[in-house]
This record gives sequence, C-alpha cells and structure tokens, in this order.
Amino acid sequence: MVLDIGQNYVKFYPMDFLINDSIRINTGNYKYSYNEFDYQLIRKNNSNLNENFESFSPNYYVYNTSDCQKWEITADLKEDDGLKLQKAITKFGGRNWEAWSAPTIPFQEGPYKFRGLPGLIVEISDDKQQYIFQLYKNENVQKSYDTTFFLENLNTLKPIKILENKLKELKINYFINPFKDYYSQKLIVKDENGNIKKIDY
Repeated sequence: MVLDIGQNYVKFYPMDFLINDSIRINTGNYKYSYNEFDYQLIRKNNSNLNENFESFSPNYYVYNTSDCQKWEITADLKEDDGLKLQKAITKFGGRNWEAWSAPTIPFQEGPYKFRGLPGLIVEISDDKQQYIFQLYKNENVQKSYDTTFFLENLNTLKPIKILENKLKELKINYFINPFKDYYSQKLIVKDENGNIKKIDY
C-alpha cells in the first residue's frame, strides 16, 4: 500500500495501482490490478473525514466516513532502524490496535484511517495480528502524483456516490445471490467432450 501525504491531502491506495499507472503513462498499456485490501481513500490533512473508494462489481463507489481514534499514549518506547518510537493503543472498527509512532517525523498521519498521534505511525497492528501495517520505505517526491485515473476514478468508471450502509446492503445481497443480475443470460461452456453448450446460471 501507499500512504501518499501531500500538501493538502492524504491518500491511501495499493502500490500495484501506482506501478500500473506509471506503466500506462509511459507505454499506453494498462493492466488492471486486483487488490485484496480493497480500501482506497482520500482525506484532507488534519482531518478525520475520509472519502472511501471501493470497487464492487460492476461499479465503482465512493462514500464518506468520519473515523476518529481515541488514543492512549503509553510510556513504552523502542528504537527501530535509528527511529525512536512511542507506543499508543486504541479501539477502532471493533478491534484493539497497538501503534508505534515516530515523533521526529512530524506528520500526524498513518496507514488506512489511522491518524492523530504526535508523529508518523510507522507500525500498527490489531491484537489478533490479522492486520499489520509496517513502514517499508519512504520517499520524498518533487511533485504530486496524479491519481485521478486509478483512485478518484477507476479507469473510465466514475464513482457512484453511496451511503456506507447501502454499500454493505449491496454486498450482503451479492453474497446471498451472486448471479442475480445474470439469470436472464446464457453461459456458453464446453463439456468434457469438447461440445459447446449454452446453460443458464
């Protein structure tokens, strides 16, 4: 994932999207990336209001959330690769989280929706170790990268504004009945003998 901290915004998106977009710009070819962590977002600097982008077949959606964490900063300190880190804990999204921030890096930001500590969050994980974010590398760039092709839009798809609860409802309905939109269509397949047949869903 990429935590893109600009002058006026923070963006969070998959590294593959950035790589493939760079290839598109340089060659004209674009390869769509599927990302297992399907949460891309934008927020203004020093804000807890996130604009979330999510691809859900066959559309691209955007919805707003307010995501504030109440941090308890502890006295625990450690050093990692020359960085002095301080531990903080919070409850967020039904999980308990442990974060380590670097006060010497003066960004009150972190991966995903996490922010608000007195330095960049360089490590954060839930207590079940199901989600673990760690800073891999940092890079200073001379100008902002244009993400409109793969974040604010998905190729030529413009996002549909939706409420978060409505998107959850769509996902539940899809889980219950994934072929609902295809019942009137026929699927063309080859059987074990190589014969082409039309079957319905």
